Amino acid sequence: MTEGRRSVWRLGLALVGAALVGGSMAMQTRANGELGQRLDDASAAALWSFGSGFVIMVVLCALLPSGRRGLARMIAAVRSGELPRWTLFGGVIGGCFVFAQSSISPLLGVALFTVGVVTGQSIGGILTDRFGVGPGGPRPVTWPRLLGALVMVIAVAWGASSGISASAPILWLLVPLVIGIGMGWQQAGNGKVRVASGTALMPTLTNFTSGSAFLLIGFLVHLAVTGPPKLVAVPWWSLLGGVIGVVYIGASAILVEQLGVLLLSLGLVAGQVITSLVVDQLLPAAEHTLTVAMVGSAALTVVAVAISAIPDKQVSGRG
Repeated sequence: MTEGRRSVWRLGLALVGAALVGGSMAMQTRANGELGQRLDDASAAALWSFGSGFVIMVVLCALLPSGRRGLARMIAAVRSGELPRWTLFGGVIGGCFVFAQSSISPLLGVALFTVGVVTGQSIGGILTDRFGVGPGGPRPVTWPRLLGALVMVIAVAWGASSGISASAPILWLLVPLVIGIGMGWQQAGNGKVRVASGTALMPTLTNFTSGSAFLLIGFLVHLAVTGPPKLVAVPWWSLLGGVIGVVYIGASAILVEQLGVLLLSLGLVAGQVITSLVVDQLLPAAEHTLTVAMVGSAALTVVAVAISAIPDKQVSGRG
C-alpha cells in the first residue's frame, strides 16, 4: 500500500472515530437531560456530570504511571512557557455550554440554540486551523473545508427547522454562537495539552477540573436562591454523564492532531446528529416523530464531512 493510500485510510478511520465520539455526546445529553428533569435542577445535574468525571480522572491519574508522568510533564511545560496557561481551562467552555443549555436554550428553543452552536463550531474550527492554534500547526483554509462547514450548518438548520420559532429573541443567538467558537479553541487547547503531557489523561483532567469548579460556583448560587434539589430515584444510566465525558474529551484530544479542529468538529457533529436520531427512537424523552427533514439532515452531515475531507491539490501542492 502506498503512503498516499495509508494517509487516506488513516484519515478515514480518524473521521469514523470522531463520529463515534460525537455519538457518545448525544447519549450524554440524553443522560444529563433525564437527570436534570428527575431532580428538577439542571445545575445539580451538570455538576454531577462534571464532578463524577473529575473524580474518575483524579483516581485514574493517581493510579496509572502514565497519569503521574503526564502531570509532571504538563506542569513542567507550563512553567517553561511551552504550554500556554489558557489551554488548562477548556472545561470552562464546557461549563458555559451546559449552563447555556439550561438558561438560554429555553429562550431560543433547542433547535435555534443548536444551529448557533454548530455555526460557531464551524467558524471556530476554521479560525483555529488557519492560525495554527492546535497541535497540528496551521492548516490551509481550502474551498472544500469552507464548503463542508457551510453544508454542515445547512444540514443542522434543516433538521432543526421545524423547531425554530419566529418569535425567538435572535440577539440571544450570539451566546451559543460564541460558545461554539470557544469549543474550537477548547479542542485546540486539549490537543496541545495532550502533546505536551504525552497522554490524553491530562487534557481530560484539566477539563473536568476547571469545568467542575465553574459549575460548583453556579450550583452554590442556585442552591442559595432556590434550595437543594429533590432527592428522588433516577435511572442508573442517567448517572453516566461523567463517564461518557471522560471518553469524549480524551478521544477528541487524540483525534484533533490527526484531523485538525474543523474536521474533528464536523465529524463530532455528524456523529451526534445521527446518534441523536437513534437515541430518540430507542430511548425517547418525549413523543418524537421521525421526519424527512431529520433523516435528510443526518445524511447531509455525512456529506459535509466527506466534502471537507477532500484534499485541495492546489493548496497542498504549494504547501
